[in-house]
Amino acid sequence: MPDWATVKRQLPVGKTPEHKARRKELWDQFNVTGTKHLALFEVDAGIQKVLQCEELFDAKPAIRRAFAYAKDINPKGPKDALEFCEFRLLLVFLQNLFDIYELFKEIDGGSRDMELSLPDFQAAWPKLKVKGISVSDPEALWQQLKGDNKVVEFNEFADWATREGLAGPELLEAEKEYEQRASEAHDAELCGRLKQVLGGWTRCEDGLVSSQDLKALLKKLHAGVEEEALDQLLECAKEGGDKVRINTFVDSIVGA
Repeated sequence: MPDWATVKRQLPVGKTPEHKARRKELWDQFNVTGTKHLALFEVDAGIQKVLQCEELFDAKPAIRRAFAYAKDINPKGPKDALEFCEFRLLLVFLQNLFDIYELFKEIDGGSRDMELSLPDFQAAWPKLKVKGISVSDPEALWQQLKGDNKVVEFNEFADWATREGLAGPELLEAEKEYEQRASEAHDAELCGRLKQVLGGWTRCEDGLVSSQDLKALLKKLHAGVEEEALDQLLECAKEGGDKVRINTFVDSIVGA
């Protein structure tokens, strides 16, 4: 069976017609269900039976992360499967995330628990410096990455390594796009909730509220705000003299 280095060199990740044709052939071999989509179990099986790379097949955390990253590229696609347009990026992400996985295992000291304790993390910095990464406070980063957990797990480490550029430029760009979409989705949800709450306010009528009432509310929420700042904030949403259009006001402050 071929080793990972051989498989990595042979993966058709380029954008040339030749690589696209090889990629379509590989997709057909992976896609045992014959549908327009590729499920995670088919990716697993394809790695084992088509690529015949046990090293990659055993790297389940890297496979799942690469699959998730590739799936997130197309937010309009199916939630639990890939389309062919995402297949090239899956192969790119597998290439780079497997290397992150190997680094994670090396830092983990071969314990096979796939968890990084603080001592693991602190001992890793000489290895990471070789890759051009220097962090002034490893303990603070470890605390940040583990969050509410007791240790740092692979997904958190992989996301951080991706943002540091260790997983290559395409995955870094994909991560930035994902974070941008997540931020926009959060803003849209917040915007909708604010419009609903303020639109149901007893002082609001037909989507309009007096600027004085809205100023009074904002001062309760932020006592230190200055009158001039409030006037500037409300100006873009004013209609008919002293009235403020709630939807316009919310759009202006959330999108600012």
